[in-house]
Amino acid sequence: MENFEYSVLHPTDFSEASELAFAHALRLALLLGTKFTIFHSRDRKDTANNWHLFPAVRATLERWGFLKEGMSRSEAFHELGIEIQKVDVSGLSPMAEIFNYTDSHPVDLIVLATHAHECLDWCIQGNDIEKLVRQLAKDTLFVPEGVQGFVSPKDGNVSLKNILIPVDREPHPESAIKDGAALAKAIGEDLINLSLIHVGNSEKMPVFNLPEDPRFRWNQVYRKGQVADEIIAVANEVHADLIVLPIHGRQGFLDVLRGSITKQVLQNTPCPVLAIADSSEDG
Repeated sequence: MENFEYSVLHPTDFSEASELAFAHALRLALLLGTKFTIFHSRDRKDTANNWHLFPAVRATLERWGFLKEGMSRSEAFHELGIEIQKVDVSGLSPMAEIFNYTDSHPVDLIVLATHAHECLDWCIQGNDIEKLVRQLAKDTLFVPEGVQGFVSPKDGNVSLKNILIPVDREPHPESAIKDGAALAKAIGEDLINLSLIHVGNSEKMPVFNLPEDPRFRWNQVYRKGQVADEIIAVANEVHADLIVLPIHGRQGFLDVLRGSITKQVLQNTPCPVLAIADSSEDG
């Protein structure tokens, strides 16, 4: 994707729930040819080095068949065309340290696990989700614990055949449609089904240009009901591998995604959710 030219950032807490998100982050970095940063924040009182709990990048790439055993670090990543770094910081909270890092480093895509259990040390849930996307103004791929995902941690294989994009007049869905199509094109499936769902009056469906590609099959779905419920229902019906969700907007039904609907979608989604941030919005 042309707007992901700088860096993919993957914050992690070293938990098993984060391993699927790690696989997505690493595979996307490979597909997009970007810098890949693995970011860990710990309490200032915690002096332990727990990186051994995290999947080894080179071992993962060898298992996936991208690297031959015995290659030096410089040879390996030069051949892959990506740069990988690890960042370990101490601070008051993981959320605050993510903000601090992205303030001083170019980041275009964040890939983040969301956990179902509040007892975990690293909890990105509820209002934290809206706060993260709103304040960072970065596109964020949420990989909820328990979903299958479109990247296999075992072998790195990618399957992104069905994408669901909620649309309304405000915010205009052009960027979400563009990014969803660009990601699909980067992954290179022979046939990709992209479904656009509009909840409400069909006459208020926005007008937009759909990217043309012989591999794309576009489908428009109209529903009435509760927004989050209809998004999840259609995601299950079309066997969505990804939901591309415009987060910011001052008007229209997607504006309420700042509140409880974001949490509802992430708690019930059958697949990862790519939140497209509107950096033009102030406040």
